Amino acid sequence: ITVFLLSSTLTLGGLSTAFSPIDVEASSSKEVPKHQHSVYDGKKFDKKDQLDKDSKDSILERGNLKKFKDAYTEVEGHSIHYKIYNDNKKTDKTYIISHGATATLETTKIYASALAEKQPNAKIILVNLPIHGKSTSETFMIEDISIDAYAEIMKAFIDKKRADKTIQGELNWSGWSMGGSIGLQLDLMGAGFEELT
Repeated sequence: ITVFLLSSTLTLGGLSTAFSPIDVEASSSKEVPKHQHSVYDGKKFDKKDQLDKDSKDSILERGNLKKFKDAYTEVEGHSIHYKIYNDNKKTDKTYIISHGATATLETTKIYASALAEKQPNAKIILVNLPIHGKSTSETFMIEDISIDAYAEIMKAFIDKKRADKTIQGELNWSGWSMGGSIGLQLDLMGAGFEELT
C-alpha cells in the first residue's frame, strides 16, 4: 500500500507547523511509516537540514514551561489539571491547547512555549483531559471515552473559565489528533472559536 500526503501548513497565533509531502510504503510485515515534521518561525527546515547553533538553541529552549502556572478546576465531577500562561493578565486573546488520546499536556509544551514567544500578551491554557495526566474523575471511566463526552466536559470547563474571567477575549483552540476532534465538536456546540486548528 502506498499513501501520499500533500504538503500543508497550519497556522495558529503566528506559529506555523509544516507537514512535508511523504510517501509511506506499508508492507505486510507492518513496518512503521516514516514521516517528516518541522516547526519553524519564518524559516522552514527538515531533518536533512543542518541548523545553525542559534536555531538549535532556540528550539531547545522551547518546551520550557517555567512561566506556566499549574492550576486545577472542578467540572461536573472531574478535577481538570491545566497549565496557564499569563494567568492574572488582562488580555484580548486566549488559546487552549489539547493533547491527543493517551497523551498529556506535556506533549504540547514545545508548541505552547513557541506560541508564548509569538503571542506574549495572550493567555495560553494547556489542558489535561479527564483521566489523562494529573486530571482525575469520580465518574468517568475508560469505557466512557468518546469525542462527544470529552467535548461536553470541555464545554463546561470553557463556560466556567469564561465566568471566572480566566478566559478573556477571543477564544482559540488547537488540538492534536483526538484534541482536534474535540475542538471540532466544541465548535459545532457553539464554543465560538476565532481560530480552530
